[in-house]
Amino acid sequence: MRGADCAHYESGKSNPVRTNLSQRGPVNEQIAHMAGVSMNTAKHYHAVQVHGSADLKEAVDQGEVAISDAAAVARQHPPEEQTKALALVRTGEAATLQQAAAQSQTGSARDPLGLPIPDDLVAVFHAWPKPAGGCTWAACS
Repeated sequence: MRGADCAHYESGKSNPVRTNLSQRGPVNEQIAHMAGVSMNTAKHYHAVQVHGSADLKEAVDQGEVAISDAAAVARQHPPEEQTKALALVRTGEAATLQQAAAQSQTGSARDPLGLPIPDDLVAVFHAWPKPAGGCTWAACS
């Protein structure tokens, strides 16, 4: 703060900055305008910064994932699930974070036919040798 601003603030008069901050709409509009983005984008970014895991924040900042997708997952899932969802997107197992989060809730391990693999059998399934010639389990039986 500049000296005049400090004096104004300390004199007991209302602080114009604090008054502005209490009006969420105008502040969000100002931030969006200054950043050159829509209000929705500013709100989504804020949601990611407040609720997102460190990995999710970094992925948004690097442009790896859509900010609206990241915001939806950040608002609805704990940080551990956000990080798992991001890993599924990065490996190509899911197209979006929301899709990945839904997969992780229903069990992300699936066989070549897309059927879920019980949690206690995932390690055995992945350790089992795959059929030669690139055929799927169903096509080889």
